[in-house]
Amino acid sequence: MQLFEECGILTKREFLTELTMLEDEMHLQSDYDHYYPRYNSLISFTKVDHKFIASHPIDYLPSKDIYPLMEYDDEWMEFDFELFAGELKVPVAQQSFFQNLTTQQLDFENNDYYLTSDFDKTGDPFEKDYVQREWTIVHLDDHALYGAGVEKEMKKFYPNCKWFYFTYPKDALHFIEELLKEEETINVIITDIQHIGLDGYEFAKEVRLMEEGYHRLHATIIALTMQSEDHLLVQQGIMEKAFTKYLPKTSEGEKIAKTLRWSFEPVFLTMEDKPFDTW
Repeated sequence: MQLFEECGILTKREFLTELTMLEDEMHLQSDYDHYYPRYNSLISFTKVDHKFIASHPIDYLPSKDIYPLMEYDDEWMEFDFELFAGELKVPVAQQSFFQNLTTQQLDFENNDYYLTSDFDKTGDPFEKDYVQREWTIVHLDDHALYGAGVEKEMKKFYPNCKWFYFTYPKDALHFIEELLKEEETINVIITDIQHIGLDGYEFAKEVRLMEEGYHRLHATIIALTMQSEDHLLVQQGIMEKAFTKYLPKTSEGEKIAKTLRWSFEPVFLTMEDKPFDTW
């Protein structure tokens, strides 16, 4: 405690922020007590139909240096999480800056570019174990053909995952409540916005109420939908933390799989500024 006070660090938030910034400066990322080299890439999509083109490696920049370039309004640590969990679109004003970070010629006229960050786990047996685990995923979508396609594609990445698919919200809610009663872990819940009965937002709110009622950590809930990110229910769900993440249904399988990779663990919705001696 004295050491923290001498360093001017008094709260858990301050400590975690300092630790994250140190890892970032060292080009490292921690994951379950393992450290891996961290790198940045630009992901390109066509402007016309948003089809994936390629991933372009760029010179590494610490997140604290990228943060002011990306027109991101939330806290730095939230920015850092978003950089890993998804992609952030390169602003028009910063196109020349990012072009100078790669030897590849970027075509900003015809393509959109998104900045992402990841870390290299090549040959790591821990990552192989992570992929092979029996993650529990609940998927709600009233289009059975699409649901079957998503399950088939995701099992290429996570072959042992336990995938439970539902077309009706009431059936999905009943199943989720039974798992919560038995204290079974739900790693990810995926839902569309428009359903017969409860919409995706109302469904997610019901899940959150059940989690609170059974005193369980919040599972990641992903809104995977044809609705745009600007849709009222998507925005409301994200703002109220009913949804953890948004993905359009046009997303490539690899992008959905990557989002799942960063969503398997329970979500801590708040980080209180508690003194170290109250941890």
